Amino acid sequence: MQLTFTTSVSLTSTWMACYCFLSWFVIMCPALGQETHPYQTASSIALTSSLQKNWQSKNLRMPLLDVIAQWRIGYSTPVWLDRRIPKDTELVLSESWTTLGESIAGVAEQIDADAAYIDGVVMIVPKGIAAHLETAYWSLAVSKIPRSWLRIEETVLSWEEGAVANDVLQAFCERFPLIDFEPAKLEHDIWGAMSLDKTSPLVAAVGLLSNFDLQPVLRDEGISVAPIKKDVAPERLPWEYRNEIARLGKERWQEWRGRWSDIEVRRVGEESKTRWMIVAPVSAHRELVRPLAPPPKNPIISDGSNVRYTGRYRGELQAILKSLAKQKQLQLEMPDLPQSVLRQELDLVFEQATFDEILNRISNASGLQLRSDGIRLQVTSP
Repeated sequence: MQLTFTTSVSLTSTWMACYCFLSWFVIMCPALGQETHPYQTASSIALTSSLQKNWQSKNLRMPLLDVIAQWRIGYSTPVWLDRRIPKDTELVLSESWTTLGESIAGVAEQIDADAAYIDGVVMIVPKGIAAHLETAYWSLAVSKIPRSWLRIEETVLSWEEGAVANDVLQAFCERFPLIDFEPAKLEHDIWGAMSLDKTSPLVAAVGLLSNFDLQPVLRDEGISVAPIKKDVAPERLPWEYRNEIARLGKERWQEWRGRWSDIEVRRVGEESKTRWMIVAPVSAHRELVRPLAPPPKNPIISDGSNVRYTGRYRGELQAILKSLAKQKQLQLEMPDLPQSVLRQELDLVFEQATFDEILNRISNASGLQLRSDGIRLQVTSP
């Protein structure tokens, strides 16, 4: 027998109690996406810990793409680069950087960019949009959106070298529709190969759209797209903190409040169960919970006597040798080597390698002999 409920049904006291409870639950309880602080997810905590790892590549000159390869390979840190940032910019890796986080901030400053930290992914983007991207992600992550948008996937999307940006966005939208968005109308652009791995579709949407100064937004019908309003400050967002403030300790809590003037802090709840409602920029929320992340499990440590390097050398042999000699402040000596040898193309990726190991790798790949006495880098035929 099929049961139906109408407005004339008389509810028993038991059913009335259940009805009242369910009504309260719908009205008062947060959506699934709201249960976890956006910077306290497993991915965000892992990134925060990684940013504390010791940074060891100092007093070196290296192309931007090679530095990003070092972040990705040596530190297992996902880094996405905006299409508008020149990839071949040569960087100076400062001696003052002590952690991975400082190296990312320092590189962003050198290329006049910003770093956006979004659920375990670092996005290097043009000035003026990082805070908007972080705010857009937070706003959607704590809203009532389908869980599929927040679920970590092994590979959300990947494409080959030379892919057309419009086709990339179209492929994404076929799996995760964006309301009233037409990728075909975007600026025609050719992208390098990329794979968006171990992340969520929402993070992927933020990263893909940011290349065109767009961001995902929530509409009544679902997730749509809107231009980033760079001339308007991102809105401050609320979050109710429970035991996090006690875990921080009084000193850190007061230091944080002293650094942020544009926030609202209100105590809520009973004295024995104090909670704090904080309305603040997303970057302030991220900074508040940052000390709660555990230290890195495997920090990269250098005692100075046996420095190891992680990175990539790619290009003509003579350019690689000149770059290597300059990085190590060595006098380069390579007499009477034919141009056909010097102009050969190499692509070497190395991880936690000593300087001697790097020389051996180049020797094996080029067929030449490389030696260094600490003053000179000597390159000869075998």
